[in-house]
Amino acid sequence: MSVSSLAESRVAQAVHRFALLVVWLGLVVMLIAGCVFPPSLSVDTSDGGVDNSPPAITSIFADGQVLSDSGTVRFNRDAINPQMTLGLLDTDLNDTLYVRIYIDYTVDSPQPARAGNDCAPTGDRTRTCNVDIGAMCPAVKDGYAMTVQVFDRALAMDNSSPRYKSMMGKGGLTTNRSYTLDCVQEQ
Repeated sequence: MSVSSLAESRVAQAVHRFALLVVWLGLVVMLIAGCVFPPSLSVDTSDGGVDNSPPAITSIFADGQVLSDSGTVRFNRDAINPQMTLGLLDTDLNDTLYVRIYIDYTVDSPQPARAGNDCAPTGDRTRTCNVDIGAMCPAVKDGYAMTVQVFDRALAMDNSSPRYKSMMGKGGLTTNRSYTLDCVQEQ
C-alpha cells in the first residue's frame, strides 16, 4: 500500500466518522425538539375550528313510554300532570336550549308550539329538560303530526319565516324528531 492511499484511507475514515456523528446529532436534536414542543390539542376557533354546534336529542320519555327516533306514540288526554323529559346534548356549554313541541305544523298553515320550555345552561354538555305536555292533545284523535324541536337560539316573536320557528340572531341551529301522535282518553 502506498503512502498516498493510506492517507486517503485515513481521510475517508475521518469523513465517515464525522458524517455519522452529524447524523446522530441530528436525530438527537429532532427527538429532543419533538418532546419539548408537543402539538396543541385544543381546537383553534380562529381558523375554521367548530365554535357552534347543533343541539342533539339523546332521549325522550313521555306519558310512561320511551319515544324512539320516530313512529307512533299514544298520549292520554286525561293524564294528571303529564311531562315529557328530554335528554339533550350540546357542546356549546353556554347555550340556553329552547324546546318546542308542534302539532300539525306545516309551512302553508303554521301553528304555534303547543308546549315548550327554555332549558338554561348547566355547565355540562348533557342536560335534562322537562316539558309540561298537558295541552298536547287538542282532541281525542289519531294521526296528529307531532314534532319535538330543540333550538339553540331564542325564537323571534315577529312574523319571521318560518313562522313560530325563526330564531333570533345569527348562527342558530336546531334539531328535531317527528312522530305520529294518537290522542286517547283513558280513565
